[in-house]
Amino acid sequence: MIASSVGGTLFALVMSSLVDCVSGKQEQLFSSFLYSVLFVIVYCLMQSGYSYIKAYMIAETRKSPKNDLFEHIYFQNMEGFETQNSARYINELSNNTTIIEDTYFRNILSMGQMLVGFLSSSLITIIVQPVMLLLMLVLGFIMLATTRFTTKPLERSMKEYSRKLGEYTDEIKDDFSGFGIIHLFHIVDAVVRKHGVKNTEVESAKRKSENDRIICACLWEFVGLLSTVLVMASAAYFSQKGMFSAGMIIAFGSLIGQVVATITSIPTVVANFHAAKPVKE
Repeated sequence: MIASSVGGTLFALVMSSLVDCVSGKQEQLFSSFLYSVLFVIVYCLMQSGYSYIKAYMIAETRKSPKNDLFEHIYFQNMEGFETQNSARYINELSNNTTIIEDTYFRNILSMGQMLVGFLSSSLITIIVQPVMLLLMLVLGFIMLATTRFTTKPLERSMKEYSRKLGEYTDEIKDDFSGFGIIHLFHIVDAVVRKHGVKNTEVESAKRKSENDRIICACLWEFVGLLSTVLVMASAAYFSQKGMFSAGMIIAFGSLIGQVVATITSIPTVVANFHAAKPVKE
């Protein structure tokens, strides 16, 4: 993860070196090109290795709570087991386990990757022009302040979706278990209508959760793009003053994605941890 994140940050300097060859000799451009190709090959290999290891670790981590949960359920006495519908146990072992994976396990890895990218990008920016880092940090925290209010609605909608999903699983389990009796008493139409109501409720809850995520994503994209424009304009100004090469303007366009995006991603990370909390408990 560290190698992959640092490699992504250093790619900004690779692009900068190629742009700086515009006013140089062809031999310099050819040399920079070869080094850039070599860097891309090594970086892609690191990315592939990281992705493979991450997938393996998540699969292994996912197995542990499922085994523990199943063992806890199955070693209850009959009285304790029958306090819950079997569909609820199925929901815990399938749907909620998937939610935990997406909002908790993967969130931990994403947080670590963003932190490494933030630190490496900050170090490069300090070396080149400390004022640029200060500008990035100010913009990042301004964006953070504007997006914090989206955390609570996202948490509530995620919790509601999880609850409705459990109710829907209970519903279809009961309907399938009582198939013979339902047909015997000729109440198929009523059961179909009841299923339609539960299906509508769970899909509405999911859509509400997705809508909250879309609102968050659109807001963060707007402020992210605006901050990129401000940073690039500032980088162009410092380049005109001769404080660093023109190629570094391109580099800063990439570095801001590491510095500012990490700060603005804090609400997402926190929201995912909050969303995972009721299911995790």
